[in-house]
Amino acid sequence: MIKRIKKKLLQFAYSEVLSGRLASRLLALKRIFSDVGDGFPDVTASETSGVDDEIYVYQNVLVFSPYGLSFDRNGRVIQHNLGGNDFKILRRTIRELGILRFFWIYLRHIHDVLPVSIQEACHLVPRHGYRPNAPNYCHWLLEDLPKLSRYSRVMTSVNVLVNSAPTTFQEASLKYLGVVEKIFKLNPQFDLVDSLYFCRMFSAGSKDGETDRQGRLWVRDKLLAEISPDPIIHRSVYVVRSDGVRRTLENDAEVAQFFKNRDFELVNPDSLAFIEQVKLFSQTYSLAAVHGAALANMIFMKVGKVYELSHVHISDRIFFRILAQDIGLTYVCSCSNGATEITIQGNDLVSFNADLSDIECGIDGTNIRYE
Repeated sequence: MIKRIKKKLLQFAYSEVLSGRLASRLLALKRIFSDVGDGFPDVTASETSGVDDEIYVYQNVLVFSPYGLSFDRNGRVIQHNLGGNDFKILRRTIRELGILRFFWIYLRHIHDVLPVSIQEACHLVPRHGYRPNAPNYCHWLLEDLPKLSRYSRVMTSVNVLVNSAPTTFQEASLKYLGVVEKIFKLNPQFDLVDSLYFCRMFSAGSKDGETDRQGRLWVRDKLLAEISPDPIIHRSVYVVRSDGVRRTLENDAEVAQFFKNRDFELVNPDSLAFIEQVKLFSQTYSLAAVHGAALANMIFMKVGKVYELSHVHISDRIFFRILAQDIGLTYVCSCSNGATEITIQGNDLVSFNADLSDIECGIDGTNIRYE
């Protein structure tokens, strides 16, 4: 009973913050108990101005670490970079910072007492990562980097705000894209940005057909231009997953041997530098991998087939099929059924046994789920 009440109170607090109602009430109190008078900012006024149809600039933006949750000067959450996950991102941010520290910073922001730490930047802090400050490779490649195609169209120099400790693949990809002039690393708690640019974020997991195909192909072409092209596209690759990652195969050794017997190379992308991954997958004709970030590397393939090893528990996650269609690749899904042993954590699949007979049918072309 107490737990249910606590959960309801937290949900109420989250909704008050996200809707801006909390900020409105606190600012109303400030008007009553201070001499600010009519000069205080109107909480109903828009704090944005359109740069073009897809890019907006906000003034005096509070950006929380680690997920880049942003609030305008009136205390309202900025939705552009959240992809509809505002409640989840707010909850994770408060869990990471602590509720008292979060609200202390938030209150100081709406009362205009925080100093500006960054003058101007484009928001590029990843919203997705299973651990704080550990961005997901797939979402970075397919959601965040494509934004640079829009920023670079309207800006002669692009300064970006990223998470406080960028990974090697983040730093390398920004370097090779060649459009970023300066990188600001988000303070471990927060930063106040005088002018912060946003553009719409197209989710990698969109189910409604809305994808940033143009932005993704822009990223692909920019990065492929950095490697020496190989005229022969011949490699068959099965991606071996690292220990400790989600969605592992209980019978991984058996599956790996299955692909090895069919002349697939066994590759762990984590052992390769980012640009080496780009080169490897640009030479790949057949790519097989468990549903996960490694499949995002199909974006570097020019022709060929993609084999996704999945399970009925996550069969509704169709974004790799959509990505394959956007690029023009043949897509095959080997979807193990519910009878196989699985481990579930929350709403996500942690591990499962792949159905080798279904994989064999997919490889032979007799069990293509999507093409």
